[in-house]
Amino acid sequence: MNSSLGGLGQGLLARLERRARHSWPEVAVAGSGYVGIFAAIFQNDHEKTFRTLILVTIVLGVLGAWGLKRRKVSYIDLEDQIAELQETIASQQGLMEDFHRWLLQMIDQELNLGNDGRLSLYIHDNENSSFQLLVRYSVNPTLVGKGRTAYPDDIGVIARAWSEDWHCIVDLPHPDSQAYAQPALTDYGISSEVGARLTMKPRSIAGMRYPRQGAGRPAVGVLIIESLNGRGVNNSMREVLLQSEYWQGLEQHVDSNQKLLPLLSVARERGF
Repeated sequence: MNSSLGGLGQGLLARLERRARHSWPEVAVAGSGYVGIFAAIFQNDHEKTFRTLILVTIVLGVLGAWGLKRRKVSYIDLEDQIAELQETIASQQGLMEDFHRWLLQMIDQELNLGNDGRLSLYIHDNENSSFQLLVRYSVNPTLVGKGRTAYPDDIGVIARAWSEDWHCIVDLPHPDSQAYAQPALTDYGISSEVGARLTMKPRSIAGMRYPRQGAGRPAVGVLIIESLNGRGVNNSMREVLLQSEYWQGLEQHVDSNQKLLPLLSVARERGF
């Protein structure tokens, strides 16, 4: 938190410095007025000082007017506007992530996943042919770690859910057994090497595409439901989601705010 506040403070100071360098004409005009007022004090008793101050008033006024007349939108203007826009976008994205995480928490309670389960919301990035993690929730803090934040869109349960609307598998072998890697993962296009690096090795998993079928809108992403319990996830959860006001609100909110979401392909287009 302290580092975040420090970075924000440094950014604010840098922006104020750029604005001050760029706003000298306004400063000159304002200074001209203040010096003129101060000069009036010496008008009768100190003629030399009065004339000097009047000269300074005129010079500042002329320079300020000249600067205001000639000034155009400069690189500093654009740099400042971009910095402010980036901070605004980052703030909006942070608020959206908090809101989405709260909705996932409510959905987690409806699904009764407990300490063995977690929910992960992904959005499909067409340019990268991948799914990108937006937000994750679990009652168990050890399951919240993000690990990989992007996955190819042609492997795993997430790919099946993307093409089928809903896909669920249960009673996967114990993660320490050879049967977990062969063929449980390879059947879904996941190599044993990739499987060995999974931060969570679920024994039941399901995926649901959103927005829901019949919504009349293009598909946006997939919700992944996982559990360390072989029967912690089941097909009845699909109906729970379809009846959930929290899930309906989440899928609609993500769908309507796609342009604000931090996609990797969009970041590259913006030069990040």
